[in-house]
Amino acid sequence: MKPFIAILMQTVLLLALSPLLSGLIKNWKARLQNRRGPRIWQPYFDLLKFLRKDMVISEHASWIFSVTPYALFLTSLAAGLMVLLVVALYMGYGPVHHWIVR
Repeated sequence: MKPFIAILMQTVLLLALSPLLSGLIKNWKARLQNRRGPRIWQPYFDLLKFLRKDMVISEHASWIFSVTPYALFLTSLAAGLMVLLVVALYMGYGPVHHWIVR
């Protein structure tokens, strides 16, 4: 059960901290250019705004048009989880390392 908890924690951290990292990068870029820039929390506000919107799909759109956002989200999440998994394996510590090596 411990590997499941570790993977679940990695997923939650990845989903929770990704917008924060994006906000930090945008803020730092603006400061380096002597601009004020957006707030650090702006990506979270944007996500909430986008989640409240309804989907607008044309009658003539194929099924690929409606499936693509979900496929993009899942592949991005899988790529992010693999990075965390690879780091844990190469560093040689953490519950993920012991789960895969055994």
